[in-house]
Amino acid sequence: SKMSQDQTLDLVSTLIRQEEDAYFKWDYLSVDQHDDRYSSSCKMDSSCRRSMIAWMKTLVDFCHYSGDTLEKTVSCLDRYLATPQGRTVLYQPEQFLLAVLTCLYTTVKIHERQALEPESIAKLSRGVHSKASVEKMELRILQALQWRVNPPTSITFGQLYLDLLPSDWVDCGEKQALIDLVQYQTYLASLDYSLSMQKPSAIALAALLNALESTSLRWTTSMVETNLGSLLSGYHPYDLLQLRQALLQEVVSCESSGDSTLRQALLQTTISTTPTTSVPHSSDSMLSIQSSNSSSGMVRVVSYEDNMTALAMEEDETV
Repeated sequence: SKMSQDQTLDLVSTLIRQEEDAYFKWDYLSVDQHDDRYSSSCKMDSSCRRSMIAWMKTLVDFCHYSGDTLEKTVSCLDRYLATPQGRTVLYQPEQFLLAVLTCLYTTVKIHERQALEPESIAKLSRGVHSKASVEKMELRILQALQWRVNPPTSITFGQLYLDLLPSDWVDCGEKQALIDLVQYQTYLASLDYSLSMQKPSAIALAALLNALESTSLRWTTSMVETNLGSLLSGYHPYDLLQLRQALLQEVVSCESSGDSTLRQALLQTTISTTPTTSVPHSSDSMLSIQSSNSSSGMVRVVSYEDNMTALAMEEDETV
């Protein structure tokens, strides 16, 4: 049965406490914590991270997993890389690849009906890693995260925020359209390292306000602010505006990311969407992990098409 408004607010409050405590994300790239055992020229950076998340998105879509699963995967990866155990991975491209694949493997196993076998994950690395390596890395990640692998996500917050709106304001079709717009923005937020360090509750609220202004529904943002006043009061208006603008800058910059219909809808919002900085783009057909400081830290992961073929073959073998 549907929760009451008070129950929904209580759940939102609980999730906000979780994101501020057990699932807090530390900025692990901006802090210089070099490990003398490894060359700083090989350190993974935000562009490496962005490329890997874009690659994972293609795999998640191919397997028909949810956007929520992808966001949980990224949260687990970021929080692991911020731990003492995970920090050295930033200086080892092959281990960075293994951490990415293992976070996806673990999250899918927990949150999706159909799991990926460790052998499949190993094959996706094209011989770089074995089944045993995946299982060993999984234990390392779980221990480093203290088994906290169910983080609150922007998508979950967005759905709860919509539930707080009066039921006669939006029908099921309109609600789904808004959820799609919010989810598209939360994916773009996961690509950008700075946005990923923001609280999911704030990203969701900024994304929802953008979604509302991009639609031609009969209600206005001011009406929504009246109903979500208790939530909005927790954020400084300027900070929320900055988040909204940052999300729309991602929409403008990422022409090849996601549904073009959703992108075009969001471009109709009234706040400025002029990007202030250029955003690196990942290749649609080829993924490389490479430090921006040197070409010596590159790992070829194989083409997206090859990965899809390998996974499809895996599924055929298990039928």
